[in-house]
Amino acid sequence: MTVADTLLDDIDVLGAGAGAAIQTEEAICHRFAGNLLVPDALLTEAIGSDRIKPEHVVAVHEKATASWEAVAVRVAEVMPTAGAVLLLRDGETVAFCASSSRLDSAWWPRDSRLDPNGPLARGMNLRQTARPEQYRFGLGYARSMFCDTLPVHDGLAIGVLSSKSSDGSLSIIEEAEPAWKEKVEFCEWHPGVERDVGWCYKCKGRRCPECGRCGCSHPVKNPLCPKCQMIKPARPGAGMCRDCEADLT
Repeated sequence: MTVADTLLDDIDVLGAGAGAAIQTEEAICHRFAGNLLVPDALLTEAIGSDRIKPEHVVAVHEKATASWEAVAVRVAEVMPTAGAVLLLRDGETVAFCASSSRLDSAWWPRDSRLDPNGPLARGMNLRQTARPEQYRFGLGYARSMFCDTLPVHDGLAIGVLSSKSSDGSLSIIEEAEPAWKEKVEFCEWHPGVERDVGWCYKCKGRRCPECGRCGCSHPVKNPLCPKCQMIKPARPGAGMCRDCEADLT
């Protein structure tokens, strides 16, 4: 009996078969390791607000203590577009694939064959940018995407697939820019100051140049006044409520 005694049964149902269940269990383990060993601050430092490229995956791996698979899962989680991070070992098959939440179709199973004429098949030897590729080549729910590749060493290359081109070029396969990417927001702590620096993957917004806060932080409204011990409105930055301030004047 485990702490979650129905977890393995749930994995079997989700996997819909012995092999798929093993892959589901593996994906859960890599996701847990990624969340534990690759914090949001590290992703922000390594990626910022750039479109994700294989170089970002390498940079995160160099700074983290997680496996390549766990890093791939973690980076794919913060992709703002439909996409995936792939590990390539032989130039013929998928060694590992982590897909973003915006990619509705099923994941690309390990050991699936690559398009022999596509950029992923050449990824072990070539650094490529914004080349057309088929996600889930030869399988159901295949779709056209952009592909970047980067050889890491003789036995590993990174591939990043995305519905948006990493070089900024336009294509009919690109999706409309999410509304939150174009939204102008102001800091609640510094009225009139636009949040326009850095990046937060949780609220998907930028940070205030004055205090570094993002949309995850909100001023406490009507806090407990330390003088009268009552919950009353206070001026931003004031040490007491407005009534106590008025009593002092």
